[in-house]
Amino acid sequence: MEIRRCNLREDAEFAAVHALQRAAYEVEAGLIGTRSIPGLRETREQLAASKEEFWICVDDTGACAGVVAVEPEAVAGEAGVRVSRLAVHPGSFRRGIGRLLVSHVLALAGDKPVKVTTGAANAPGRGLYERLGFSLVGGFTAPDGTPIVEYRWRLREPEARQP
Repeated sequence: MEIRRCNLREDAEFAAVHALQRAAYEVEAGLIGTRSIPGLRETREQLAASKEEFWICVDDTGACAGVVAVEPEAVAGEAGVRVSRLAVHPGSFRRGIGRLLVSHVLALAGDKPVKVTTGAANAPGRGLYERLGFSLVGGFTAPDGTPIVEYRWRLREPEARQP
């Protein structure tokens, strides 16, 4: 397996990412009970216009087995990183690809906090984040009524106040 930065301007990589995320988000839609997942209904034009930084996991055959996208975002008042999408091709589930991709993001983030949200009913996604040391910090309800949970990694402890 190899993780490398993805260039969505290359037709082959763009097509692979677009198809992969559609297939993966179809599975997630079934798990969480909604088809309102942004990446599921994203058009080619919307994906091409994304400002996110994409990383792909290429398997031993050269196929794109997974993708993660990140963007800078304040997390708990600090400069941080948000995992804006994570998708693994259904044919590559349970092979550690999601773990590899998220671990790559954590390494890139260094000491910056990392934030991710997922459907509350997405047990595989939640388990992945929890196994990697993310802490559940809250949740909210999406506009379509879907319960969403938020996880953070590497929260800094508040500094002790001087008397």
